[in-house]
This record gives sequence, C-alpha cells and structure tokens, in this order.
Amino acid sequence: MANDNPLFSDVNIDGQIRKIIDTQHFTGSNNEGRVRSGEKNPFPVAGYGMTESGLWIPKRVSDDGAQHTQLTGSKVEYVRKSTEPKPQGKESDTLYLWDTRQVYFHDGTDWREI
Repeated sequence: MANDNPLFSDVNIDGQIRKIIDTQHFTGSNNEGRVRSGEKNPFPVAGYGMTESGLWIPKRVSDDGAQHTQLTGSKVEYVRKSTEPKPQGKESDTLYLWDTRQVYFHDGTDWREI
C-alpha cells in the first residue's frame, strides 16, 4: 500500500520542523516502485484526459490503441492567389491570398480585409 512507507520531507513552519508526505506514485506493483512526483517526474496520465470541470477520465481508444477523435464544428478557410475570383463564402469564413499575404474575413454579406 502507498501509506506503508511514504516519502517524507521536513518543512519549517513557524520555526518548527514538520514532516509532510511528498506527492508520489507507483511505477510498479511493489513498494520499491514508488517514486516522488514532480516537474521531472509527473503523475502518470497517459490514457486519461481532463474534462472542463477538472475531472480526469479514461480516453476512448480503439482495440489497436488509436485515440477516438470527433469533429464538433467547422471552420472554413480558403487559400487563393489574388488573381483568382473570391469564393462566395459565408459568415465567419476566412480567405488567405497567398501571393499578397492579404487576409479576409466574411461578415455574412461580403469579404472584409483584416
């Protein structure tokens, strides 16, 4: 168990030395596998993702280990040469003219240069 032999540090609090339990995690199945967690040795989080509320949950993966991904929206971007006609476009679309490096944003009515 993790509490059988925790890793301690001494901390000075108001002139008194206090022992605190360092953050730690197991790298194996026995107590020898315990290591201190930190910037160079972070908690293992592979296979988990954090929700907006801060809850860690397992990621969905296929049988071969590929992570499930899903497109939840669309962002249309056009790339053209300035001599080509501008596409019709719709609100929030972006148009890049690669040869003049101009960028346009569609306001729902027409293209507006940014």
